Amino acid sequence: MSTALQALQQQVNGPRRFILKMIGFTDAEKAMLSSTFRLTGRRAFFYSEATDPNDRTDIYLVNGDNAEALKSLEEVSPNRYAPAVLIGRTVVQSQWPRVEKPIHWMRLFEQLDTSMQAALGERSQRQAESGEKWDGRSFRRAGDKDLPPEAVFVEASEVESVLVVDDSATVRAFMRAKLAPFKFDVDYAENGETAIDMAQAKAVVVPT
Repeated sequence: MSTALQALQQQVNGPRRFILKMIGFTDAEKAMLSSTFRLTGRRAFFYSEATDPNDRTDIYLVNGDNAEALKSLEEVSPNRYAPAVLIGRTVVQSQWPRVEKPIHWMRLFEQLDTSMQAALGERSQRQAESGEKWDGRSFRRAGDKDLPPEAVFVEASEVESVLVVDDSATVRAFMRAKLAPFKFDVDYAENGETAIDMAQAKAVVVPT
């Protein structure tokens, strides 16, 4: 996690939630992406799909290999306040950054973070220049001016427990590095018997 994101995490009670809209993906791809984005719930920047029809998109995630998706992207008109990120193998002419397939999840999260950090900077500058109280979500479109601002922070969720089982110390070290950004409560076991003991110990409820 970057220094800027670490500082942001310290300033708020929980992750900052951004509404992400996926364009041009199959249902199976959306399900996979959605389940992966749930892992960002303990990061400083938390991405999720809209849960309410009135939620306005903060950032667009687009299948860059799908011509119809690229056409739809033009129709929704992303801008510097609500940017887009492409995913795909095909190099396309676009002002928006592209994350190559196969997806490297941390690179995708980092690109989303970078795009949203830039968008937040643009929103802050616009607010300063206009002299109006602006939360960075309202006023992105002319028709949005009368809409009330929306909350952008969510409460931190409980710490999830993860058990990694592998007889290779190298693999366990690799998984430790990969899981560290997500703030999970992680245990590591080198065999099945140890894993069972750890799981049973975690399942025990200690009286208060």
